Formats: sequence, C-alpha cells, structure tokens
Amino acid sequence: MRVSLRVLASAGVAAVCAATPSIAAAASHPHATRGLTIHATPSHIIAGDPVLIFGHLAGPKNANRKIVLYHRVGLQKRFTVVSHTRTNASGKYFFPRAQYVVNDNRSWFVRGPNHSHSTTVHEKVAAEVTLSSDTASGTTRHAITFKGQITPAHGVKVALQEQTAAGNSWRTIGSTQVGAGGRFSINYAWRRPGPHTVRIRFPGDALNTPASSNPTAVVVNQRQAPYFTIQSSDLLLTDGAAATISGVLDKPHTSVGQGGVTIGLFARAPQSGAKFTQLATTTTAADGSYGFTVGGTTNELYQARVIGKKRHSAILFQGVQDAVTIAPSATSSTVGGQVTFSGSVAPDNAGHPVLLEYIGHDGQWQVAATSTVLPNSTYSIPWTFGNPGAHQFRVRVAGGPDNVGGTSAPVTITVAAPTLSSLPSS
Repeated sequence: MRVSLRVLASAGVAAVCAATPSIAAAASHPHATRGLTIHATPSHIIAGDPVLIFGHLAGPKNANRKIVLYHRVGLQKRFTVVSHTRTNASGKYFFPRAQYVVNDNRSWFVRGPNHSHSTTVHEKVAAEVTLSSDTASGTTRHAITFKGQITPAHGVKVALQEQTAAGNSWRTIGSTQVGAGGRFSINYAWRRPGPHTVRIRFPGDALNTPASSNPTAVVVNQRQAPYFTIQSSDLLLTDGAAATISGVLDKPHTSVGQGGVTIGLFARAPQSGAKFTQLATTTTAADGSYGFTVGGTTNELYQARVIGKKRHSAILFQGVQDAVTIAPSATSSTVGGQVTFSGSVAPDNAGHPVLLEYIGHDGQWQVAATSTVLPNSTYSIPWTFGNPGAHQFRVRVAGGPDNVGGTSAPVTITVAAPTLSSLPSS
C-alpha cells in the first residue's frame, strides 16, 4: 500500500526522536528584523515527510510583497535560496515543502522587502528505519535473519534491541555496520523458547536525529522431540481466541504412527517457575495424531506427554496478544489541527510503552510518537497534522510477561488542505 502524501505531525508526547512543539522554535538570528515572522510545522519529522513553512509580513503595504526562502542543509556552512512567493492581502505567505525533499536536518529563514529578515527556525529530521525478519517463528539455537534499511543511507552501526521481559525497556543484543544503500542484516539465535519483540535503533549523527524501527515480534520454540511432535494452529492468538495444539506420536525409532495411546496436555505460565499442570487427555488416532483445543487471555507453555510413560514432546510457547482499542477524537481535521487518539489495553499494561504509528510513503508502518499506558490501562496521544490527505494510524502496545504486545485496528483521518488566510499571523 502506498499513500501519496506523508503524515506530518508534532505530538504533545515524546516523538520518534524527541518531544518538540508543533511549531518550530525560532532561534535568534543576528540580522533578524521585526515584522517578518517564520514558522515550520512540524518541527521534527521522519525523512521524506513534507513540511509547511509559513509566516506574516507586518506593517502597511504588506500585500503582494516578495518573500524569499533560504535554507542550510546538514553540515553546510552557507544558506542558499530555495524558493520565493508573494504575500496575500493580509501579508501572509507559505511554502509547502514537498514529499521526499526534506531528508536531513536543516535551518530556514526568509527575506522580505526593505531588507526585512526573519529569525531562523531549525528542522530536526529523523532517519527512516525499516525492519523485517525472514520468519515469524523459529527454533532455539537456530539464527533468525533481520534485515532493513536506513534512509537516508548512513555508514554507521545500528543496534538490534530486544524488549525486556517487563515490557518497559530495551536491551541491545547485537549490532552491525550499515552497508551500501543504507541496508543492513543481523542474524541472531535465542537459547530459550518464548516470544521476542525486537527493533533496530539508529543512534543518530550530524545529519539525522536518532530513530527506531517499528517493532517486530517472533516466537521461538524448542526443537521438536524425536518421534513426538507438537505444534499450534496459531502461535500468536488475539485475546480470548482459540487454537488447536496438535502433533503426532510415532513408534520409537520409526516413522510409523502409534495409535490408541493416551496423551495428556500439560501447561504452565511462562517465567512462573511453577510445575506443569495437566489440563486434558485424549487418545491418538490410528496414525498417531492427536489434538487439543486451547484458549485464554495470557501466554502459556504447553507440553504433550504419554500418560504412564516417560515420553514427552518439546515445550511449545503459545502467545496471546494484548487487546488494544483505538478511538480518535475526530476522523477529520485540517493542517495545523489536532486529533487525540485514545483507547484501552487488556489485560492491564500500566507503565508499558504505547506507540502511535502511521503508514509512510514506503507503505511501511512508522513509529510517529510514544507515550505510556496509564495506571487504569488506558492511553491518550495527541497529534497535530502538517499536510493534507487521508492518513492511516494505529496504536501498538509493548507486551510483558503475561502477553505478547498487540496492535489496534487502523483508523483513517482525513486532513483538509490549509488556506493561506487560515494560517496564524503571529
């Protein structure tokens, strides 16, 4: 899926790089004069997002006056001319900076008539980071490959980070050098079964601010026991859904199914340290196959055992995702307008990170802003828009010891284009 316009925003919460106001803070410029203002919204974007630059020329005869926009890109020492426009009848002007144009940090100012000169505003630009895995599930001690790309390309090291068991922090488990075209690849193998949520962290440099990829979840299980398999029809269930735990019991040292054998299904909570408890029994079919239906609201570890004998399957991790709701305060807005996304998380995830995400120009979900689940397991994230169009949002909540993180259904917000007269004068 590809959207023609990139969502621009600045939220009242910590953004993908850092919390910043929706209008870029003006820095004092030695040649600035009174009467000519400049603003850029948002002041902190992801590489490739468009930016709206606007302002006002005060005083008499301020209509139809020429305004020239200058910028200084990255590590450049000099400002250069970008574009020019003319004020409207009340002295207002704007410069929409198109998609894919602003890819690294830069500064802006404008010149007007009679040697008028605005202050300088600074645009912070986060690198765009993507991440994918070659599989959604794996086995212990077998490496999973994680690949992605940094845009713009950077010859730096990036870190592969895993979410901690508590769900509220990250630890680095690997790193690699970014190669040609900003591409990277990291292999990592886990020794213990269970869910693992990972991301790539770009540390930032002189051209772009730090950024993280959208988290990716994988499930790692033990290698199958010889002649006694176990599997799930869905390793990551939604809250309250059901799955089938099934497998085949073979006669030892053969590939012939062993029918008529009583199998018990045993379970315990991950990281609890408790003993396995028997849940149910069944009898294998003539081909040695068996099956159990399970469901619940929390993660479980399952193992199938032959009743009365010392034969058992590998331990199988069954994940249950958090249930996340989302409700925008409005489904339409205007450039510069704000919508608040709120909802709840089940079961209780108080203190866990909650991520507001949107679909970027590459069709990938991008982390736009972060906040924290409140004590009553709800969240609220405000968002200010910087460009028109229809934009898709969703909310992701980090998991913990009881559940795998979950995402809400997507919602679409329609943002109307600004008119020059609607922009503020101050």
